Amino acid sequence: MENIFVEGLKENDINKLLAVSKSDLHNHSTKGCRREWLAQHLHVNIPEPPQHLEGLDGMQTWFRSSIKPFCNGYENMLLRWEGAFAEARRNNITRLVMNFGTAEVDQVGTVQEFQELIEGFHKNYCPDSIFEAELTYPSFGNVEEEADELDKYASSGYFKAIDICAGENVKPFEAFCQIFI
Repeated sequence: MENIFVEGLKENDINKLLAVSKSDLHNHSTKGCRREWLAQHLHVNIPEPPQHLEGLDGMQTWFRSSIKPFCNGYENMLLRWEGAFAEARRNNITRLVMNFGTAEVDQVGTVQEFQELIEGFHKNYCPDSIFEAELTYPSFGNVEEEADELDKYASSGYFKAIDICAGENVKPFEAFCQIFI
């Protein structure tokens, strides 16, 4: 019998595609939520994205214009995190790597409080999946200040990787070496 994932692709069968175990190794936590799930929980109509998003910049533009107006603020950030875990369950994700910015972690409180909150979502929605938190730094940030604060986040051992995001080639890679060393 042919691979069920390939069958699902050939047959355009979303149920077969959803049934297959998958990994999501780079999930932007506040963007990992399904639009329909978010609309249902916010009790709003969120417009569908255009058929063609014009790359990463187009996706970000649609996100800012169609998602952010409905869900700014701390409580809605938490809702989007919860939605990302709900989507991981719906998609049968068995290994999930999700990234979080230091500002997001700080909004929750301590790293320990953040970990307890996130693990609550993990255990509630996809307890059998392997979950790894990744720490994200914006490429336009002050690398020296971020490096000085790194121990605050890294000492817990909760974050398994570091991501540099928010614009490619804003600074050369070498500028971030002090964070990775």
